[in-house]
Amino acid sequence: MPGKNLFGADIAGKVYAALKGQLLDATLTKVAAGTRTPGALTGGTNPTDTDYACEGFIDSKNRKDVGGTLVEDGNVFVVLIGNSIASDQVPAIGDKVTIESTEYRIRALDRDPDAATYTLLCKTI
Repeated sequence: MPGKNLFGADIAGKVYAALKGQLLDATLTKVAAGTRTPGALTGGTNPTDTDYACEGFIDSKNRKDVGGTLVEDGNVFVVLIGNSIASDQVPAIGDKVTIESTEYRIRALDRDPDAATYTLLCKTI
């Protein structure tokens, strides 16, 4: 995703240029609600997943809570580099991220003002 170009400084572009190829390959999976199956109205919706390549790392800092969300066992922080996310996608709560062969569900997230990085509180699926 292109950064917000805060102050005309292209912070997101500079962060990506400095780190490109040095981080872990990851996949952001956008989850869309989908539609109901005809004739099975009580069967729920059929969500659709779309994968987008990106780069990032697992942040191993010991954090107690983030924005009131308790950090529990099985939770990790994944940091994605904003400009590395294919097709200008933006992570959202409920989406999934796969990194180091493990798939996680995004429970909470934050980003810096220029969208150079997204910090995702994730739970192992």
